[in-house]
Amino acid sequence: MSDTSIQTLIDSGAKKISPKELVFKYFSYLVWFFISLLICFSIAYIYIRYSHRVYLATAKVLVIADDDNTGSTKSNENDLIDVAVLGGKKVNLDNEIELIQSKLLMQRVVRRFNLNIQYYEEGNFIHSNIYDENPFIWVVKKAGDSTQSINVKISNLNQQGGKYAFILDKGHLTPSTNFSWNEKIKYKNWEFVVSQNQKKLPAGTSYTVRCQPVPNEANEISRGLKVTPFSKATTIMLLKLDIDNVKRGAVILDGLIEEYKKLNIEDKNNVAFNTISFINQRLEIITKELSGVENNLEGFRNKKEVIAPTDQIEELYKDVGDQEKALDELNIKKQISDFLLKEVQQPKTTGETVPSNLGIDDPAVGALVLRYNELQLRLDREMPLNAPNSLVITDLKDQLEDDRKSLVAALQNYQVNVKQRINDVTLLNNRHYGALNQIPSTERVMRAISREQTIKEGLYLYLLQKREETEVSSASTVSNYKEIDQAEVSNTPISPNKSKILLLALIVGISVPVLVIFIIDFFNDKVTSKDDVTKRTSTPFIGEIGHIDNMKALIVNNKSRSMVSEQFRIIRSNLHFLLKDKKTILVTSSISNEGKSFVSLNVAAVLAISGKNVALLEFDLRKPRIIASLDLPKLTTGLSNYLVGQVVDLDKLYLTLPEYPSLHIYNSGPIPPNPSELMLGDKMNELFTNLKAKYDYIIIDSAPVGLVGDSFTIASQTDAVLYIIRQRYTIKTQVEFINDIYESGKLKNMGLIINDVKVGGRYGYYGYGNTYGYGYGYGYGYGYGGYGNGYSQKSGYFDDDKTSWKKRLKRFFSLK
Repeated sequence: MSDTSIQTLIDSGAKKISPKELVFKYFSYLVWFFISLLICFSIAYIYIRYSHRVYLATAKVLVIADDDNTGSTKSNENDLIDVAVLGGKKVNLDNEIELIQSKLLMQRVVRRFNLNIQYYEEGNFIHSNIYDENPFIWVVKKAGDSTQSINVKISNLNQQGGKYAFILDKGHLTPSTNFSWNEKIKYKNWEFVVSQNQKKLPAGTSYTVRCQPVPNEANEISRGLKVTPFSKATTIMLLKLDIDNVKRGAVILDGLIEEYKKLNIEDKNNVAFNTISFINQRLEIITKELSGVENNLEGFRNKKEVIAPTDQIEELYKDVGDQEKALDELNIKKQISDFLLKEVQQPKTTGETVPSNLGIDDPAVGALVLRYNELQLRLDREMPLNAPNSLVITDLKDQLEDDRKSLVAALQNYQVNVKQRINDVTLLNNRHYGALNQIPSTERVMRAISREQTIKEGLYLYLLQKREETEVSSASTVSNYKEIDQAEVSNTPISPNKSKILLLALIVGISVPVLVIFIIDFFNDKVTSKDDVTKRTSTPFIGEIGHIDNMKALIVNNKSRSMVSEQFRIIRSNLHFLLKDKKTILVTSSISNEGKSFVSLNVAAVLAISGKNVALLEFDLRKPRIIASLDLPKLTTGLSNYLVGQVVDLDKLYLTLPEYPSLHIYNSGPIPPNPSELMLGDKMNELFTNLKAKYDYIIIDSAPVGLVGDSFTIASQTDAVLYIIRQRYTIKTQVEFINDIYESGKLKNMGLIINDVKVGGRYGYYGYGNTYGYGYGYGYGYGYGGYGNGYSQKSGYFDDDKTSWKKRLKRFFSLK
């Protein structure tokens, strides 16, 4: 049968690595995974146990437009100021979000609740914030440097007092000093008082008090604040705050919303106050003017002795009543616009809001007044927080100046329009007055004075009405913001996130061993799987020899049915296809300790128990192993003596075993100084001629071809070559060397035997297990005592009976 037929026969039992086998490979490293998971979960537990807790506080704020407030006055479509201030105002949620996150607002909250003073209970590893549960109160009576933070350690609390020590830079402490409750404590330019807050004081507990400037604490809190729109369809803001104490988080959010509402009411009342002040000033002027008109009318009547108009005059003026009424309203608006324009143009108005609720019916003027007041209020808020020449202040002032100029221009345009309307109404009235040419001049003068009086009275009453409305509105001012629910804080911390950390520990605990195993496999240069051989050589396979610990040198006999014995029987069957009618077999390998002597001995034994006469030649003349491994008495003569002509009779050169009478083991004899030259002599041909005539099979245990050339010398005398590869020992690059030998024909009729096979699992080897009925984890190991990891005189071909603690540790972690 050809080499191709042999390869087809052997490969019929091979299989590819399946996902199930891959899983079992990693499952065989279960100890690694267990240790990795134990370490990862331990680290995760320590991190969760000793990390600072961070909780999430949430609150919702509804932003209401002015015309949606049930307590506010509805806008009047015919009143400019009502429309601008009260009606039609849309909510800009982006602006509201920026306002509620302002530094000034958070500082007001910090001052109100003394949040810049925090209390911590000291633990072994972390300090816990005990807001609202502190057994004492730290009160600052006199502040020194407003930019300096103060940290104090309080300990040994009792009914009389305790001890304090100020914490300096790098954690150093001042000497501990006793204090009594409510006693003044002086430190540098500071003065403090400690008062008792709870009747029952914890014994043996130490505390840390941190007192820092209000702006610093406000900034620190603001870093954990996040405000977002609740949804696109609503005007609701969602406030989220990361905080280290549940109660403190709720107080901060509730206080922030309350201060936001107060600030909104303050802004509204500020505008109302300025409006009332302006109206009072105008009332003083109108009162004087009205008194003058009434005095003129009274004097004229007394002079002309006019008591009341005649019926005829009343009838004539009735026709023009509507025009006069319209003219009166226009004159009032002209007066209001004059007052407002004068107020805006005067330098004293800088830094003040513009009076609004005055009745100008031009929408452009109303919108500009509203924008001007909003910018002025924003400038008032930003001034304490920024330098006078800062970019923010300069920009706001520029915007105010631009809006003021726009407002002046709008008022001037409004006056032009009013004057045009007055001219139109006056022209219409002149047509009616043409019919009054016959009316006495006295009556006309009196009517003119009366009309002026009516205008002044109308303006006076209008201002009184607006002042009253403004005062009532300011007294019942309602904020544009409403807290939907009180702040909620989850008792479960968001950091550290226990579930995520444990999940991460699980992932890392599994990934690390997988990665390590992958790296070990990636950098492994030893033959592990059958693919490592088939991808590098086309040399046919003859069989595999499994791994069994503590294996003896000779394991094949008539009664043996072990796995390895059956594997050698399979090799015997495959040899018939390789040898056909030939009989000489050379056994070699690349380097020492790959098991060629072990294979040679057991192949010879398995052939002998089948009834064949077998000669086993110990032809590794440099390092013979077979006789020593069998504990047989060593002969004084051997093959080396025959080759030099010292011995003629071959029967004196071999030993036999009682259980294998047809197996003759030829001793190598003394180690010669020139083994290679000795094998080239004429005695080699004579030796093999005599042996072939006497035996059915001749097994030659030769030296490794990767070290010396003896095997190539003997190859001319052989019919087939068994080349041994040892799993987890032979280097992959050596397989390429084997392929070069096979393809070049240096060793003819060559077949491979893979030795010391560990099947499946971590070893990654999947060969003929299913075909030949093994793969149960049995096997053997062997070698040569004194020459490597193999044979020892005490235990045969495996030296693991008494392994060192390092080797046991390596085996435990599957490193070998």
